[in-house]
Amino acid sequence: MSPKNDSKTPKSANMQVNSLGQSQIAKAAPIGLALIASNYQYQIPDHIQLLNKKLMDVTFGDIHRLMIFLPPRHGKSWLLSHFFPAWYLGMFPDKRVILTAYEADFAATWGRRAKDILNEYGKSVFGIEVMTNPLPPTGGISKVMRVEWLLQVSEVLLWERC
Repeated sequence: MSPKNDSKTPKSANMQVNSLGQSQIAKAAPIGLALIASNYQYQIPDHIQLLNKKLMDVTFGDIHRLMIFLPPRHGKSWLLSHFFPAWYLGMFPDKRVILTAYEADFAATWGRRAKDILNEYGKSVFGIEVMTNPLPPTGGISKVMRVEWLLQVSEVLLWERC
């Protein structure tokens, strides 16, 4: 989770959380899913709020390229590699996500974490189920997301979906 720093947690974010249902919070943005998945323990300092806004801008096409530079232990991996892919695939189950890292096992670990979030919250929050059946579906299946394979191609973890 993002580093714990209570003095940086905005009071307005806590008030917004209390006025919405858990599903609405989780669907609203990647940090919403992070709050729900962490039982409201996820800390949201200013730089994480800004990062979340930029991820939303990328998601909806307002930004086409984004590079993020933050020091180690500032929460970028948790938001970018754990919660954002899970949120994005939950919101857009027909899309694909490629998760890369400097080393294949590291990418696989983050990929598993994102998949675990979808396993736990996919049905209740996004109305989708993660199925690990390695065979492609024979017919159209609505409201079901299949993670067909987690293909590890050198340093890339590719979520193949149909």
